[in-house]
Amino acid sequence: MSAFYQDSPAISMQETIFRQLISLFNANRLPYRPYCTDDLAFGIKPNNLQKALEKPYIQINPPSQCFWLVFDVDYSLGAFAWEKANLPPPCWVAVNPENGHSHIVYALKYPVTTSEFAHKKPLQYLAAIEQGFISALNSDPNYVGLITKNPTSQKWHVFGVLNHAYELDELAEWVGINHPYKSPKEASECSSLGRNCYLFDKLRKWSYQAVRRHRGGDYKTWHAEVLSKAHEYNEFLVPMVESEIKAISKSVAKWVWQKDYEAKIKFKCRQIDKGRKGGIAKGKINYNKRIVVNVLKEQGMALTNIAREVGLSQTTIKRWLKK
Repeated sequence: MSAFYQDSPAISMQETIFRQLISLFNANRLPYRPYCTDDLAFGIKPNNLQKALEKPYIQINPPSQCFWLVFDVDYSLGAFAWEKANLPPPCWVAVNPENGHSHIVYALKYPVTTSEFAHKKPLQYLAAIEQGFISALNSDPNYVGLITKNPTSQKWHVFGVLNHAYELDELAEWVGINHPYKSPKEASECSSLGRNCYLFDKLRKWSYQAVRRHRGGDYKTWHAEVLSKAHEYNEFLVPMVESEIKAISKSVAKWVWQKDYEAKIKFKCRQIDKGRKGGIAKGKINYNKRIVVNVLKEQGMALTNIAREVGLSQTTIKRWLKK
């Protein structure tokens, strides 16, 4: 048994169960300073991991990463919901002995990033899987997954421990997900992870048109408008926290701003080419192209890409830049 856990007084589960659990429920897959509490009615606060493991309620997914899928089954005998729904065995089930309500937890073999730097396709895929399991388990769709029942706490009955971490494709097969995920049309249809995808997609689609009003303006003003719109779209039954909204709005604002700038540059290049065909003087064409070349260079674009954009050789580009 790991010395890290031996020092914690909260670890008093049956030895056989604990040995199965410890290989996955470890410091490498948990937050450095998880939120935790003795009683949810008194709120939650972060603490060092060893202290947090002494609490009955704990945060198990690190910020911006998803190692665990947690489902809140808030009805009696819900601990067996996965079996009745013909779903794979969970990593563990933590049951409240007072009312029979349970948290059913699945471990992911590879974490999925949920921050503004995340690739959207894996996150959308995971959100679709989560929604499929919520429907199959009839679990609480408004559970946000931040705090769960600590499986190492004496307060809960813990069983069904499986020393297996699932790949996304494994879980997807059990709920029949074999096609690209589409974001829900309504906020009320979103699961915990689905809210991120819903807000990102809705904000992104709005931004394509809205950014045009800021051409010639500054990025700071544009970012502020995107953040304001993100708050407006935060219409979920359980609203997203401020840090999530800021991360998504920052990602959308930066990406759309950059793409709109690139589109303007390409449009200028097309206009220059049209001007050449229309008989505009070569000197005027080259003058406009010189402007475009210098702008692209300042933006850090490689010479090969600049040459391709303006339709000139790299030798010409180098000569212009020297001048």
